Amino acid sequence: MIRKTILLLAIVGVMLSACTKQEFSNANVMSEKITLHNLPEIAEKVKAEPALTKEEVELFANGLVRLGINKDSVVGKTVLDIIKSQKEYVMQQSKTFCEATAKRVDLAINHKFVYVGYQPLEKDGQQLNVIIFEITNLSDKEIRVVKGELDFYTPENTLLKAYNLASDRPIKAGETQRFAMPFVHESTNQRDEIFRNSKNLRAIWMPLSIEFSDGSKKEVLVQK
Repeated sequence: MIRKTILLLAIVGVMLSACTKQEFSNANVMSEKITLHNLPEIAEKVKAEPALTKEEVELFANGLVRLGINKDSVVGKTVLDIIKSQKEYVMQQSKTFCEATAKRVDLAINHKFVYVGYQPLEKDGQQLNVIIFEITNLSDKEIRVVKGELDFYTPENTLLKAYNLASDRPIKAGETQRFAMPFVHESTNQRDEIFRNSKNLRAIWMPLSIEFSDGSKKEVLVQK
């Protein structure tokens, strides 16, 4: 019975130790406070400190890059302060990226976009480029409109043209429809001329929103 009690206490001790594990290392340099004149010396101590983890060193370095443009964000702070600030910033950035990615995937799994091609056209004396595309409704309800941006890249991966597209009629669940949107072609615009004459442009579809006939909507907010 005593042996079982000792074993149980040992297990509890290990569990408590795991639960109270320190978030950061106990390196002496962690408490070093930054002044207007000692940052190079602190960097040397960070470099020579074996107790610091690779992640901590990277967080400190990247934190200095981010915060260094503002003196008050660095001077008076300890190495640990900079590391904690950068870790929180990285976490927030990761969460924001996760949210944006989830929204883009949510749009992608509800429709399929196919760039068919373009047709040069002249109407009332004006030159046009008619963008032809197809949209398939992969959702389980009727789509009222799909909006997005069709980007064209050169073989050198340079953005040449960006067209804002939108479907102009409802698409039933499982249905595929073809659309055509005209855009003014300016013969004096070098990019327009390259678009018309190039045969190896790469088209990338960036969906921005899907509005359903029941009033619901999926969208991605684009940061300019």
